[in-house]
Amino acid sequence: MIRALSVALLSASLLACAGEAPVDEDPVREAGADSGATAETTVDSGEEPDTFVIDSGVDVATDSSPDSADAKPVCVGSQAEPNNSIPSAILLSPIDDCDSSGSKFKGVVAGAGDPDFWHYLGTDKFGCTVDPFASTKDPVRLCVFIACGSGTTELKKCSKGSPTTSPGGLPGCCTTGPGDVLVDYSCPLVGSDDNADVFMRVDALAATGCVPYEVSYHF
Repeated sequence: MIRALSVALLSASLLACAGEAPVDEDPVREAGADSGATAETTVDSGEEPDTFVIDSGVDVATDSSPDSADAKPVCVGSQAEPNNSIPSAILLSPIDDCDSSGSKFKGVVAGAGDPDFWHYLGTDKFGCTVDPFASTKDPVRLCVFIACGSGTTELKKCSKGSPTTSPGGLPGCCTTGPGDVLVDYSCPLVGSDDNADVFMRVDALAATGCVPYEVSYHF
């Protein structure tokens, strides 16, 4: 009787221990899953505002500063571009060699890599003297190139300025402003006059920066 009671008590104890294990494990597993889901939700909701703050701080439309060292500045007041070569030179009104028909022009060059070319037709009028002249008071380089209307162009001398040649091979004279350019040339073709296309070039001496200028000229 006592042995049977002991066996019964031992069996009950074993059953009680066996029944407690699931009760202890299930809450822990469920609590771990719930806390993991809660942590993940918290991280996501915490990152989302940070992402929006970073994106809203980048303004691509207004970030127009040039990164390249050789980028040209945008100069207010510069004339229509391109006018960086003789073929694209800005055309001025025709004048004759009576100096009173001369004129002036203004512009802005954007560094040494932005030459400005200007062009007029000069007419050799009876009673006046052909002496293509240009002058500036600004710190730019000023050149005058000549192309005779008939035949080749003969550069006799630079009465003011230094002899030079344009990229296209036209003879002319240059000065570093403030300064003057005065060209002495002829069109040696027999029977021709000294009518000529005159091209003036202005460029900056510094590598960068906007340089305004004014040039007065006559033929």
